[in-house]
Order: sequence, then C-alpha cells, then structure tokens
Amino acid sequence: MSTDNKTRVVTTYRLQEMKSRGEKIAMLTAYDYSMARIVDSAGVDVVLCGTSADDDVSATNIELDQNGSPVFDLMFANGAQFKTKLGITGKQAVPNALYAAAVASELGIPQFTIDEVFREAQITGHRQEVRLATNGARVIDDSYNASPESMAAGLDLLSTLPCRGARVAILGEMGELGDEAPRLHQLVGAYAASKKPGLLICVGDENARQMASAARLMGMDEDSIQVVPDCDRLIARYSHVLAPTDLVLVKGSRFVGLDRFVEEVC
Repeated sequence: MSTDNKTRVVTTYRLQEMKSRGEKIAMLTAYDYSMARIVDSAGVDVVLCGTSADDDVSATNIELDQNGSPVFDLMFANGAQFKTKLGITGKQAVPNALYAAAVASELGIPQFTIDEVFREAQITGHRQEVRLATNGARVIDDSYNASPESMAAGLDLLSTLPCRGARVAILGEMGELGDEAPRLHQLVGAYAASKKPGLLICVGDENARQMASAARLMGMDEDSIQVVPDCDRLIARYSHVLAPTDLVLVKGSRFVGLDRFVEEVC
C-alpha cells in the first residue's frame, strides 16, 4: 500500500501473499495519469494491466485475424508469456481480457487454462458478431446497442477486416445522449468518413441526418451517403443489393431495431 508520492508496483507474487493472509484486493483501471494518481493516493494496491512493458499483465503484438479475433502475446510480471487468441472480435476486447488474466493469475489458475478459456470465449448475440449473409457477404452484427465509443470500435473493425468488395457502414441513431446527442452524432459521422467506407447508410431521423451531414463535411462523396428513416425502409431498399464480396457493419441503439435487417439478410 502506497503512503507517499511514489507509485508502488504490486507483483502477482505479492497478490498471492495477500490472498494467503485473507487481505482484500481491489483491481481498478488506471490507463491515464490522473486515474493512476487517484488510485495511488487512496492507498489501493495496484496490478497494472495494459500494453506497456512496465505493466504487470500486458498484451503485445496485438493483431486481428481474418475474422476479427484479437491474437496477441500475453505477458506476466514473473516473465511468463504465451500467445493467445480471443474467441470474440475487436481489439477493444483485449483490455478486459487482461483484467481477467490478472485475476486468474492471482487465483493460481494455470496459463493453459487461461489460454483455453480465452479461445472459447463467447459474447451475447448482436455484439460484433461476424456472420455470413445468405449471398455470402460478411455482416458485422453489432446491432444490440450503440454509444459513440462502441460506434468507433465497430468502424475500426470494419476498416481492418479483409474485404474484396465494398465496405458498407449501416449506422443507426444512438439513444440516451441528452443535449449532447447532435454533437456526438456529428462526431460519429466524421469518424465514419475518416474510415472511408464505400457506402454509409444512416438510419433514423434528425440525428441520422447529423451523422450524414458531418460525413459530407469531412469530404465523403455525396453519392456514398444515404439516410433512411427506419429499419423497414432499410430492409426494403438494401437487403437485396449486397454483393457476395461485401463487408457490412450494422450498428445502432436497440430502439432502431437494426437486428431485423441482420436477420433479413442472414
């Protein structure tokens, strides 16, 4: 426990000693300096997880396979390391895997078991689930819900996976954003444009138009941006036009109902 201004690194060996003595252990995220200082000043014992060589549990050489699953080297403070793979998609899943690995290591779970569980990990449906449409197109089904951060993660995956045809981003409105809704939808639209999809389809009302407007402002071609008012219109207009080589991201808040489009094409 830290009692001065110097951050104290806690190893997995120390955690095992704390466990044997019945001491309580708290594991918190501390990716930024301000959060790290708060944790330190509170006198909380820390296990660092991240992508730095100074972290107690770290991931290096992170890559995505052709299905979007992260493959990386998992390293521990005691020098142990092995290459592993997550059964779920997206690089954003790696930090949570590191936290799980830190807890598992502290509990004495063997490394081969950690690797096995990571490879067999599954997530609930409609969350970055890569599916095949009936015509062969690949669909990133992320239709369960949406926030600005998860929109960015979905767009990152769309731009990273291999694709021989067009990359299509179907983005529905995001709910529960309050007065910030217009600005945050504009940010998503701008970010989508930066990923250069072949087609951007925004689904919904005013906030969908905000996304489309921001994408145009960022230089995306007018012909590559479409706005449709609801999922019914989306299905009627686009469910039969996907090519077998296309890669399609379907992402939006639950109330937009984009899961119905996914079920229609798959």
